[in-house]
Amino acid sequence: MSERRMMVMLASLERNLVKERRIITEAILGQGGLKVGLSYPALPANYLHKLNLTCLDDSDYVVILLGNEYGSLTPQGVSYVHAIYATAQASRKRVISLIYTGSSMVRSDPFDQKRLQGLKDLLKTTSVYFWKNSEELRDCAERALEDMFESYPSTGWVKSNSQTSTEQQQLIDQLNHQVTHLKMQLTQKDNDRQLDFTLNDTPWSVSYTCNAFREGRLKQIQDNLSLDMSQVFQWIAVPLLTPMTEAKLKATLSNHLVAQALSGAKKNWIGCHAVSDIKISSSSFNDLKLKLRKQNLIRFDINGRWMLTSMGEQIVLSGSTF
Repeated sequence: MSERRMMVMLASLERNLVKERRIITEAILGQGGLKVGLSYPALPANYLHKLNLTCLDDSDYVVILLGNEYGSLTPQGVSYVHAIYATAQASRKRVISLIYTGSSMVRSDPFDQKRLQGLKDLLKTTSVYFWKNSEELRDCAERALEDMFESYPSTGWVKSNSQTSTEQQQLIDQLNHQVTHLKMQLTQKDNDRQLDFTLNDTPWSVSYTCNAFREGRLKQIQDNLSLDMSQVFQWIAVPLLTPMTEAKLKATLSNHLVAQALSGAKKNWIGCHAVSDIKISSSSFNDLKLKLRKQNLIRFDINGRWMLTSMGEQIVLSGSTF
């Protein structure tokens, strides 16, 4: 794991969002980052705002967590979370917005809601994600942070005693060069061998839920599919040439299931015309993991991300079909 750490400032209110802040904190730590920032109480808190501005100044990224309230106002007449967003924009910080769209939280008065909607409209110009419950928030946070770290890399920081000397760095570079050379030789030998591989023909039985739509109405549908493993592997093989988190892999698989899920939804609910939010069950996903692992097609890096094995890479790069 890299010793470089990304500092992520989490800005939100305190009321009704304690559990949600913990979820995002876990997502930040899971991505190898560090969470900074204090939540704002229902009453004005200028002293906390000064501390948060210091955190913002030191941070690499900013996460705005928005619930069902606009919040108490600064002397300038905007909420503290709104002020953090404005300062982040002025400082050219990368911002992730996680906006609540559910109905379980009690809403505040109409005037507060009007201000809240105005802030939501502003946040839609950032990297925005919507959530209705804890499960969706965790998934959104993990995908958002991974995409932000990969798309907009930052310098981050490293502990002072972790810096390598010039001599150490030269040795590391030399060893990396040798490793690269050996990998090339092994790849060449693999390519020279006759590829003899047959993917297990046992189908993947996948259980899932999705939201179905008909004439403006929404209904959650649970269904099952039986998929050919060759097809499933072709869906994920190329993306797995680079490490990928389970959350991102689930999203990739879900995107490929849209057509089949819609077909199943039309049978279960006559007149259905669209589906969304396909969620594969944990048991089905674990079954897929075991199938691919037994075939020696996938492995996991030190961060738990999915990768192809050398055999999996050989199959993909050779253009073999099953």
